[in-house]
Amino acid sequence: MRLKPVSIALTALAATLSTVAATSSASAQEPLGRAMLVLDASGSMWGQIDGVNKIVIARETIADLVGNWDPKLSLGLTAYGHRRKGDCADIEVLLEPGAAPVGEIATRVNGLNPKGKTPLSDAVVTAAKALDHTNQPATVILVSDGLETCNADPCAVARDLAQTGVEFVTHVVGFDIKPAERASLECMATETGGSYHDASSAAELQTALTAVTTTAVKSVSADKLVGVLTEGGAPYKNAFLRWQVFPAAADGSRAGPMVAETIDSRLRLEVPPGRYLATAQVDAARAEAIVEVIEGAPKTHEVTLGFATVRADYTLAKDKPAETGDARWAVFPTNKDGVAVTPAAWQTVAPRTSYAVNAGTHIVTVEAGGAKAHRAVALASGETKAVTVSLGVGTVRLQPSVVAGGAAFAGEARWQLWIRNPPGSENKWSRGPAEVGRGASFRAPSGEHSIEITIGGTYHKFERPVFEAGVSIDHPFSLEMGVAQVLVRPKVGADPVREFRTNFYRRKPDGSLGRKLSTVLYPGNKWSFAAGDYVAEAEIGFNDVRRAPFTVVAGETTRVDVILEK
Repeated sequence: MRLKPVSIALTALAATLSTVAATSSASAQEPLGRAMLVLDASGSMWGQIDGVNKIVIARETIADLVGNWDPKLSLGLTAYGHRRKGDCADIEVLLEPGAAPVGEIATRVNGLNPKGKTPLSDAVVTAAKALDHTNQPATVILVSDGLETCNADPCAVARDLAQTGVEFVTHVVGFDIKPAERASLECMATETGGSYHDASSAAELQTALTAVTTTAVKSVSADKLVGVLTEGGAPYKNAFLRWQVFPAAADGSRAGPMVAETIDSRLRLEVPPGRYLATAQVDAARAEAIVEVIEGAPKTHEVTLGFATVRADYTLAKDKPAETGDARWAVFPTNKDGVAVTPAAWQTVAPRTSYAVNAGTHIVTVEAGGAKAHRAVALASGETKAVTVSLGVGTVRLQPSVVAGGAAFAGEARWQLWIRNPPGSENKWSRGPAEVGRGASFRAPSGEHSIEITIGGTYHKFERPVFEAGVSIDHPFSLEMGVAQVLVRPKVGADPVREFRTNFYRRKPDGSLGRKLSTVLYPGNKWSFAAGDYVAEAEIGFNDVRRAPFTVVAGETTRVDVILEK
């Protein structure tokens, strides 16, 4: 005998489904998508709601559901816990989508005899594999009256299925679930972009299943955009593919503002009928196509992307192992003459990188530790190529001492690398990286380059180490540095003035002022200088100064008096 609660709801179900039902019969309608109903047949389904076993309510509700099924969606059936007690492997695909008339699902459900545990996570995985979820869109509808009992993490499982699947969605109906137990079931829906519904009666179960069915049918009834690397090839699986859709003019250009956008491997195109310009972009690659949306005739539009993939790393020199430190990568398209076109189409910072790019020739540059190199890369559509860019640099580790043969420098200096450009360059030198500390380590191409050393604004000197590609060299050298303490006194024998604006200059052989090194306010401090001749200049007023020449000897401290009185 039919159960009254289910029979009463039949009219509402039929009315709802009629809004999405196909106008032709199931035999004439080619399904647009596939779904799998995963039904809990564990022992707890013998529990009762209003005096009726939950499995009986499920049988009646599913019978009404498939009796009014929309042929746009092909439905299959998977069950768990129906054959053996205490067996977490008791999962069975009872009917593949399209393997038999959809009404056969009701027959199979009527034959289920709840017995065992609740391996719902593995059951959803089994259903996903049966739907070939890694290669085509797939929808799972899970009905469960309990939590996972087989040591699996529903959230993690759902997350993995969403990442590996193509438009994989799980809708979940929690049948007679306690509020405290719904979180993990709800998570399965959330992680896959599906919906969660509570049902605590026959009518609510019917409403929930109707809702998820309507959503699933609506999903497969929309046009879709999917990218393929080459015409007729497999779908391009990249969750970071950026789709944008615009109305298209007769010449294929944009005819209005954007009407759809997503970042995913596919796009569901829910737009009015018409012509549209679809663009797809990821990393340095971009493609576009014109698609026609026809009312009542949804289809999956394949957009041939023509992308290629590069997996790149870098080395310091040829035949050296790949580096593990971060580098700045940039990708430039080229013009017909093979010259890089700026700005960069894509950039990132990483030790190694993988990026998509349009087929053809492009230039990839890498910059690390002040060294920069580039390489032209040619690829065909769908090709994946491993590329190593060699910086062709060596490393010099600066090991300064205060004087030749003396103690190591223990202060703080600023070290600026200047890289000598090849002959014929517009500029002789290019600024490299800088470091601050007791010493420094730099990379540069083979050859002699320059290190500019400054200490406290008064010490200034250049060191010229020689770099060799692929070789790390320790470079000990002497700063040949001394110290000067300049005391500004009102008159001879007077106490020094603590604060006074004082300039330091190099002194030329003829005694005139050379390059200005620094201006200080506290001349009485001790200042570091490279060995040589200098002038201290105290500013009294406009065009009124007092000067004192002095000589700094490496490793020694020199005291200088500047007398303000004439």
